[in-house]
Amino acid sequence: MRIYYAGQFKKDFQKIENTIKNKKEFRVELRRFITALQFEKIPSGYTINELLAKGSNWYDCYVYKDIILIYRIDQVCLTLQRIGRIKDLYR
Repeated sequence: MRIYYAGQFKKDFQKIENTIKNKKEFRVELRRFITALQFEKIPSGYTINELLAKGSNWYDCYVYKDIILIYRIDQVCLTLQRIGRIKDLYR
């Protein structure tokens, strides 16, 4: 499955990475989660929620402590839309 990084995701990622103390652990957890999604497996240890307000195939999940990843899964593409703390994403 192909991965598409939305422009807002890239901005959010830079912002989050500058505020996290343990960047290596954060990257490892995020990479583990994305790789599992890419191979169409539900990652164990994560709670995935469907976002009904966004439409079909949109999900969010806590990928590291209080950081949420918002993404969409289509048949051929995994779109990473937003990443950040809940207070920043859901205002």
